[in-house]
Amino acid sequence: MTTATTALEIRRVGPRIGAEVIGADLTRPVGEATADRLREAFEEHKVLVFRNQHLTLDQHVEAVRIFAEPFDHPTAVKDAANPLVYPYNVRQTGKASQWHIGGLWRSPVLAIESLTYEEVPELGGHTLWADLQAAYDDLSEPFKVLLASVSAAYDADPQNYAQGKKRTAVGETVEHP
Repeated sequence: MTTATTALEIRRVGPRIGAEVIGADLTRPVGEATADRLREAFEEHKVLVFRNQHLTLDQHVEAVRIFAEPFDHPTAVKDAANPLVYPYNVRQTGKASQWHIGGLWRSPVLAIESLTYEEVPELGGHTLWADLQAAYDDLSEPFKVLLASVSAAYDADPQNYAQGKKRTAVGETVEHP
């Protein structure tokens, strides 16, 4: 198996987070040096965009593995060809079509989320990302002290976050700082 070794350009696209990766070919396995550079860019920019990749489902899963092992979501609608791929149609009233943080029902929360756009509408359809670490870092010291004394409890039942499922009463919870 050959690995792709190309010069990468990491182009910052936002004032706090986000970068476009130019020169990566994720249709082939990448070498370890390229994988290391991509992981460093992800650590620094938190959101990476790879344009015009045209990946198969298996290639998409392998690209995710550069950063973390894909998560086998217990409630997601799964693609028949690859159970680690979850087709999502924002036009269907899924719970993730509004602001959310992935995987709050588990501990630890998801380390990475990976999206592929198959259809981008003329208007809307934007995915927005937020850097909660930067938001925390910008808080005053007294507010950070206050936050250190509290935590948030979330419903631990992944079924209550599933597309098309009706929410049931909260039973077990999971707590995050």
